[in-house]
Amino acid sequence: MITFRFCDHTGEATRRLAPTNQTWGTTLTMEEPMGDEQLTTFQEANLKWLKRQVDNLQDEQHRADARPRIQQELWAAREELDNYVKTLREHGIKI
Repeated sequence: MITFRFCDHTGEATRRLAPTNQTWGTTLTMEEPMGDEQLTTFQEANLKWLKRQVDNLQDEQHRADARPRIQQELWAAREELDNYVKTLREHGIKI
C-alpha cells in the first residue's frame, strides 16, 4: 500500500502531495497494487515535481550564492525521488 499525505508546510510557497512520514494531514491511499500499468495523472505529476526539485537544487548548488544547507536539501530531495520511484516499481509500474 502506498500512502501519501498532503504536505502544507508553513512558510513554503508551494503545497504538494508527496510521500511522507509525517503523522498529520489528509491521507490518500492506493488500495490495490497495480500491475504493468501506466502512471496515473497524480503519479506522473508527482514524479515530475520531484525530478524538478532535484534539478533545481542541483542548479542552485553550483551558484555562488547557494544556501548553506543546499547539500542536505539536495540529498533529501534525491532520497525522496528514489523512494518514490522504488515504491512505484514495487507496485508494478514500469518507469
